[in-house]
Amino acid sequence: MTHGKASGRGETDAPRERRKPRPLDPAKLEELAIAYVARFATSAAKLERYLVRKLRERGWEGEREPDLAALVGRYVEFGYIDDAAFARAKGGSLLRRGYGPRRVRQALQK
Repeated sequence: MTHGKASGRGETDAPRERRKPRPLDPAKLEELAIAYVARFATSAAKLERYLVRKLRERGWEGEREPDLAALVGRYVEFGYIDDAAFARAKGGSLLRRGYGPRRVRQALQK
């Protein structure tokens, strides 16, 4: 067992304080949304839940409240999100893993 500066973080082993992330603005919200749909196959509802969570965690800095429905709607319009394709892919994956039809329906209702 070592004592003192063994951790290399300075004189104490106290954890560093995490900086609170800056509140979101319209550009950053758009950036988060596009990064999410680029990385994950998702549904419109899942994207909206993700953005609501990010707003709750970080706060909002825009002049008026963000219109998440309009943002998600644009992504559906652009073809970035396709709920039917997502449901087919998710359902097929669950069926291949041995889930029954009732369990697949339950999973897709979330």
